Amino acid sequence: MIELNEIGIADKEMTFSLALSKKNLGGESIVKNFGEGNVMVKCRPLLIILKENEITKIDLLKIDIEEAEPLALNSFFQNAPRALFPKIIFIESEDNIDLIKLG
Repeated sequence: MIELNEIGIADKEMTFSLALSKKNLGGESIVKNFGEGNVMVKCRPLLIILKENEITKIDLLKIDIEEAEPLALNSFFQNAPRALFPKIIFIESEDNIDLIKLG
């Protein structure tokens, strides 16, 4: 089952300014500023969202959030039980997430 939630993922509950990109429709970012407009996005930790939705297993995690991956994933891997770690991760990221170190 797939369920959509209008929420961003971050290390804590907060609201971010999401920079919009007219040149790259999939390139919006809370890290970069394109100077092309912004919208406010409520964000919450991934672990909390999973618990609230009673998700106890992740087979595949696909994430591409324009350089905000550490903000979303580092706290998840530091706080989630290993049983909840995804079996497979598709990620586009810089070298600032050490998945091996995180387990």
